[in-house]
Amino acid sequence: MTRENEIRHSTRTEWLMKILARLQDRGVDMTATPLTLETVRAVVTTGDEIMNEDLVAAGLRPMPDFGEDWADTFELLGDYELPAGGLARVEMIIEANEAVAYCDFLESTADSDARTWNTYMNRANARGTLGRFAEAFEDYAVAESMAESKRDRKLVSGNRQRLLVRLLDAEDEESR
Repeated sequence: MTRENEIRHSTRTEWLMKILARLQDRGVDMTATPLTLETVRAVVTTGDEIMNEDLVAAGLRPMPDFGEDWADTFELLGDYELPAGGLARVEMIIEANEAVAYCDFLESTADSDARTWNTYMNRANARGTLGRFAEAFEDYAVAESMAESKRDRKLVSGNRQRLLVRLLDAEDEESR
């Protein structure tokens, strides 16, 4: 593990431990609490509170409220059994919430309006990730035609090629 990854991991672990400690201070015993929508909400909102406090303490603006994905997170976790240990439970809930937020980000990006070469490329990347391949390739073509510099055209072309390789790899896997 590189030093940068060690720091990132340490910081994340510290954040998860702060969430666990604050929940315990509020009377929520994560080692015994069952998985409910209220448990998911408590973990996610506590994590957001702590993150915003840290941002403000560093002289930065707090994160905007991205809405309440607790029900989606709870639904995603529905197929899993919570692990033993409070920290492991908090981490599992946070990771599920991040996955839901990432999917929401991809969907909103894939459905966004594009007017410049880089917004077409971003939308194409999101559409490709979501499996909307025809739309992605159309957006890459528009992005490449709009890009003014050779460097930008190469960037778009590289992204399109990576998606094509990913599709070919998937097709190869299916044929085995």
